[in-house]
Amino acid sequence: MSNSMKVALIFSSYGPYHLARLAGCGGWCEAVGIAGGGSSAEYAWDHESPGRLGLRVVNPEGPAGALTKREFRMRLRSILDAAEVDVVAVPGWADRLALEALRWSLERGRPVVMMSETSGLDGPAEGWKGEVRRRVIGLCGAALVGGTPHRKYIFEQGMREEAVFLGYDAVENGYYEAECGRWRREDSVRAPYFLASNRFIEKKNLFRLLEAQARYATGEGAGGGWPLVLLGDGELRGELLAHAEGLGLVVVAGAPWEAEGGGASARTVYLPGFRQIQELPRFYAHAGAFVHASTKEQWGLVVNEAMACGLPVVVSERCGCAPDLVVAGETGYAFDPLDVGALTGLLVKVSGMSVEARAAMGEAGRRVIAEWGPERFAAGLKGAAEKAMEEGPKRAGVLDKALLNLLCCR
Repeated sequence: MSNSMKVALIFSSYGPYHLARLAGCGGWCEAVGIAGGGSSAEYAWDHESPGRLGLRVVNPEGPAGALTKREFRMRLRSILDAAEVDVVAVPGWADRLALEALRWSLERGRPVVMMSETSGLDGPAEGWKGEVRRRVIGLCGAALVGGTPHRKYIFEQGMREEAVFLGYDAVENGYYEAECGRWRREDSVRAPYFLASNRFIEKKNLFRLLEAQARYATGEGAGGGWPLVLLGDGELRGELLAHAEGLGLVVVAGAPWEAEGGGASARTVYLPGFRQIQELPRFYAHAGAFVHASTKEQWGLVVNEAMACGLPVVVSERCGCAPDLVVAGETGYAFDPLDVGALTGLLVKVSGMSVEARAAMGEAGRRVIAEWGPERFAAGLKGAAEKAMEEGPKRAGVLDKALLNLLCCR
């Protein structure tokens, strides 16, 4: 298949992760980046302005959901008509953007690649919802998914094995590795800490993480353990602050290098707030290990970032990335996110390792994540697009058309 293939790569908005994937596709096709909105309703990223990297944005003034259904549909269809693409890669099967792009593709006779990071680790969709999902997926010629559990899940929805490709979840590994190395060389030597990076929402399991830190601080970490740096922000910030103080933890606003005074201990929790990608490598550079405690996580791209920076990782077994990225005792450890004692034990274990042992674990992680970067996304999308072209555009029956119309009008 020649690199003259033209593929629409559609995401709700284009943050750093999506830009890395778009850039990775340039070697084999003409990738047309289409964003639902110029900003995200969930993430406070600095977004690319329309026109940069050829991005075409349905709603440049804000998130996709800010437009009426009719206006959104008309703008998206106009963009897709003008783009004259051969294949359309849609982001999942649930939101308005994916469904409207799928409906346009079926009407215009364009093959579709379903991009998905649903793993089924949080339970299957059953009943009529499961049937609707299977019918929507059946209208796509191929799929690009995250990793092992995601591939298994999409098989269970009826997608044929030869039409499923891996590599959907990727970050710009080279950027994190290079910038992290620079900060380690240029910044003064600092005591290690546990690092976590999340939105402050319920599924991120941050209350249990704070409880594990408090247990660690009063046990093996007493008198000389690592503090916790909790990057991010969100609706639960006030409750988390109160919970931390109730556990006897000392909350400090800002990063360790921004806080006044010294004397940080395992009882210290730093809250630097949300930071843009340009600031993240400095946090990874001085961490001793990365912790991701979610009770529900389709993948967990922050784990990719941490591994690209050479950190051991302690990851919830309910994160979709865990089966492929976490090799017990080699790249890090997985744990039951509901078991505070298990997490506490791993905090003790990792902080008790020698500097050399942690460095070896981080290097092993860097080797693993090197296989899961934008290049793998590009290779996976290439395989999926070629398979979808080979299969040809799907034909939607009367029931399928009615279903899509209903879903798009919700």
